[in-house]
Amino acid sequence: MYLKRGRMIPWLFLAFPLPGLAALDKTHGVSPSLRAKYTPSASGTWSCLDGSKEISWDAVNDDYCDCPDGSDEPGTSACPGTTFYCRNAGHIGATIPSSRVRDGLCEPECCDGSDETLGVCTNTCAEVGAAYRQKEEAERKLRKTGSKIRATYIAFAQKEKKRLEKLIVDLEHELASREVEAERLRDIAERAESISAAELERKKQSPLYQSLLAHHTALKSLRKEYKKHLEKERALGDILDSLRTGYNPNYQDMAVLEAVRGWESLAGLPHINDVHKGEESGEETQAYTPEVEQEEEGFWSADQIERELDRLLKTDHVSLLLEHDKIVGHLTSQSIRRCLLRNVT
Repeated sequence: MYLKRGRMIPWLFLAFPLPGLAALDKTHGVSPSLRAKYTPSASGTWSCLDGSKEISWDAVNDDYCDCPDGSDEPGTSACPGTTFYCRNAGHIGATIPSSRVRDGLCEPECCDGSDETLGVCTNTCAEVGAAYRQKEEAERKLRKTGSKIRATYIAFAQKEKKRLEKLIVDLEHELASREVEAERLRDIAERAESISAAELERKKQSPLYQSLLAHHTALKSLRKEYKKHLEKERALGDILDSLRTGYNPNYQDMAVLEAVRGWESLAGLPHINDVHKGEESGEETQAYTPEVEQEEEGFWSADQIERELDRLLKTDHVSLLLEHDKIVGHLTSQSIRRCLLRNVT
């Protein structure tokens, strides 16, 4: 007995000729790429695909193997080692071994049931094809999303590559600058090592070095006082802002009014009465522009003091002293050399 999806097929059906067995289409089981070759000659004959034999066109798909290559039985299992093509209209075609044709089992690859006799297998290609296309569409969308993510990663990688390349160039320039500085410091260290501790202490007693130390101490003291004054100025500004926004001009307190007017002029603020009027009318109040004090040439601004003072206070005065000795020593040697040359001439 043959099996049909778990059901038994009585042998009785195989004892009598069935319409599906009696007259198979000659191209049944032929793949689309070979279908054009399954055409009879004018005399009603057909040549095996390997050219080894010519047989009657009626012998094609008659469930008897005539050709050595088995090409005369594309729709039956008569010839060993051959294949069967399921057309699967509504889905995609598939190929199975011919040994699985008409074996009583509905092959999942042949959703149209063409591998079995008519009526044995239900044609499920519409459902299978719809499910397959739905799966393909989901995978296509997933690939499209993945492609976008990949493009984002590539763009980020290219941007990061440019950033890192620029960083490498900057670091190379910084490295070159540091190497020059290291060489200078190495020279200072070698000269410092070449003199004794007593000699170094003697050099530190020079008026220049002592003056540098005094200036350094003075700068530190001024910075400390400067920060104190900044804090007091901010606190005073908060007090005056509170007074400015909280006092009642209708009381006619001239002392308070003069204090508020003075603070508004110094801070470049509009008069509080004008602000209230502007809020009521919806007009924007113009702030006063205080006069900018002209800095004397060579003097540091407040921003420069904030930026440069700490760096200046971190200066290594011993290194400066040794650099000074090197320059003075070089100039002294040149002066002596010129004097000697004049005496010789």
